[in-house]
Amino acid sequence: MWKYFEQRYIQPSGALHFSLLQNLHNTQQQQDMSIEEYYGAFTRITGQLCSMVLKSSVGCKSCVAKEEYEHRTLVFQFVMGLKQDFENIHTQLLSRTTPPTLTEALASLIAEETRSSSFPCYHFNTFSTQCSGFSSAAKCF
Repeated sequence: MWKYFEQRYIQPSGALHFSLLQNLHNTQQQQDMSIEEYYGAFTRITGQLCSMVLKSSVGCKSCVAKEEYEHRTLVFQFVMGLKQDFENIHTQLLSRTTPPTLTEALASLIAEETRSSSFPCYHFNTFSTQCSGFSSAAKCF
């Protein structure tokens, strides 16, 4: 029965695979896009891509290693699509001794986005000397 459903509904398509990879390559966080919105766009594409991959056998060490590699690659692709404002956290995430999971990267990025929006005169790693509404950046803190 399951074999029938698999053959009926899971149709491997080179064109679809190519299109999804192309969309993933072009997916970037736009200036007006929050981390959550970018993550949603990213996971819609990667979810479709992952559904096209056959599941590995239980106990297959090579399969587990390959899945871990593919997951790290997805994290790198996600981080590469971030806007320049997140370059500092981008560097921190990629320089860790153990690569972050996508969930860990997302949590760090949301925290940074929240922190940066809480201090409008503080732009990630640089102090702004021209803050609208304030006579100096020191008054923002």
